[in-house]
Amino acid sequence: MQAQKMEAIGQLTGGIAHDFNNLLTAVIGSLDLLLRRTDDEKIRRLASMALQAGERGATLTAQLLSFSRRQHLSPVPVEPNQVVASMADLLARSIGAAVTVELDLADDVWRAMVDPTQLEVVLLNLAINARDAMPSGGVVRIATRNLAAVPDALTAELNPGAYVAIEVADTGAGMTPAVVARAFEPFFTTKGQGKGTGLGLAQVYGFARQSGGTVRIVSAENEGTVITLYLPRTTEVADPVAIERLTQATGSRQRILVVDDDNDVRGVAAQMIEEIGYQVVAAASGSEALTEFGRASFDLVLTDVVMPGMSGVDLARRIRAVAPAMPLLFASGYADVATFGDELAAETVLKKPYRIGEVAARIGDALSAESAQ
Repeated sequence: MQAQKMEAIGQLTGGIAHDFNNLLTAVIGSLDLLLRRTDDEKIRRLASMALQAGERGATLTAQLLSFSRRQHLSPVPVEPNQVVASMADLLARSIGAAVTVELDLADDVWRAMVDPTQLEVVLLNLAINARDAMPSGGVVRIATRNLAAVPDALTAELNPGAYVAIEVADTGAGMTPAVVARAFEPFFTTKGQGKGTGLGLAQVYGFARQSGGTVRIVSAENEGTVITLYLPRTTEVADPVAIERLTQATGSRQRILVVDDDNDVRGVAAQMIEEIGYQVVAAASGSEALTEFGRASFDLVLTDVVMPGMSGVDLARRIRAVAPAMPLLFASGYADVATFGDELAAETVLKKPYRIGEVAARIGDALSAESAQ
């Protein structure tokens, strides 16, 4: 019943986050353009304050999408011990001198298939939560171990197989059974007003489930808390880290097709791209985009993912059928990777809400990659 409740909350949360990401894309994009077009210091100050508020909203929607398992992850084979060890200094600085960080890393811990950046975010969230449970100081212990089989208590959630466990334990105040039962729900918090959004543990839960694992809390009042991440083992070996290319839009007059069913988002995206220096043709649907694509030549297509009628991925398939080398970017705040899979690889997704600098860099990368082939 608890799992079904969390699933229902996740579906509702994901839909709300999707709608808010579209609103925030229009708001943040408009403010970004306004800042570039005015020298009035009062206007710039007000616009900057509004932009900061919009970006805080974007952070909240990102956490909601994480909980609902709709964030875009880029899982690769990861060495958990390396990730934890490399974060030791960061964790110590983040949680302060009153709390001691101890590592208990088992030998020969298996690789896990997981998004390394999001794993670091999750571990940092858990460490900060542990610190908040110990206002007078204490110990945070991070441990790793292998699990050759799924524990009996988790067979309803995890597929059979081997897993890697990462534990974050504290010596803090602990939780009552009632709090443990609701700890992963979004916006549930025991912290005072203004001291927490209630999304930290919800984000941890969503990340673990979307990664093919789960998370568990063991806690008792005045006895501390242990939160354990269970992540699927992989025998794959990570590819060598690629050197990132730093690209910048050159302001060429290349033509870009922008597709989005939301009028405000489409308008802001088009103005951003024109501001960078490209020619833009905008379409409100997949079918309209195909009509435009048949009328003129384009150098890149930027399309929303979730649209009525024809999705952005369906549109991409139709375009690639006639122009296999066409560079494509997907804009989404609600990218369902379980549905669209590898067609939404990390390098092809522009996450809503986006800033004009992100748009410029991503378009420059896509066009440079195409010209290098």
